Amino acid sequence: MLLGLRDLFALSIPDEGLVSCAHALGTDIPFFVDPVAWRAGRPPRPAVVSGLGDRIDRVGRLSGSLTLFVPPFGCETGAVYRAFDTDPTRSCDVSRVLRIVGEGVGRGAADSGELFNDLAGPAERSEPRLGRTRRALRDALGVPVHVSGSGSTLFCIDPDTGDAPAPIPDGFGVRIVRTRLT
Repeated sequence: MLLGLRDLFALSIPDEGLVSCAHALGTDIPFFVDPVAWRAGRPPRPAVVSGLGDRIDRVGRLSGSLTLFVPPFGCETGAVYRAFDTDPTRSCDVSRVLRIVGEGVGRGAADSGELFNDLAGPAERSEPRLGRTRRALRDALGVPVHVSGSGSTLFCIDPDTGDAPAPIPDGFGVRIVRTRLT
């Protein structure tokens, strides 16, 4: 919207100014201000976002397919972040994250065993059903299952990046969404 308003009204706001405005609206918003993608008519490029959402390192696109699992319950974001704040935690090693992503882009797919989410543990403590669901899916599928954001959506990288999705057993009570990375 910010990019569109700037263009529609021919405002002379530099890209950095739009990012600053976006940050004032919320820490997730600056990711979506991607003038390079906007000009090409594409969605925002993938990025490693760190700090308080103010550091955005754009990275190459990965290929493959993901399966999302949406449980019939949610995770209250405030509770997850409060649980995160009670743990002594190390700061995110952005260089490690960029290395993992860079290697994945070089291979054309991410190494699911390398992925991590510092909010996974706090989300599972805040909503114990999330941990049980994640472990049950991991055991049934035989692949790592990860927490997306602060939960409750889970995902796995499909072991077969062709057209065949990961087989999902019945009885988990999750909504399943399959998607391809392009």
